[in-house]
Amino acid sequence: MKIAIIVEGKTEKAFMPILRTFLMSRLQQLPDLDPKPPSKHIQEIFELGKCRDSYSKTRDAPRILKDQDLMKAVNECPELKAFVNTILLLCNGDLIP
Repeated sequence: MKIAIIVEGKTEKAFMPILRTFLMSRLQQLPDLDPKPPSKHIQEIFELGKCRDSYSKTRDAPRILKDQDLMKAVNECPELKAFVNTILLLCNGDLIP
């Protein structure tokens, strides 16, 4: 199994060896962990699909996200809901049930 892990900075990159050690002690077979910046992961998806151009964050991200209802994704994805609720909690907002 290959797992792409979205990393953005030095802290996330420094976490990778610790994560591998943790997983080795708990899994019979360690997955292939592939840390990459978010734009590189999206670029890979674009190139696997039928898009004629490679992914460009400045060109494609606004088009992909425009007019999307984040609440639909939040209601379908418990991890995203937890992430959004964490932000809301830290900002004293109303949590999403």
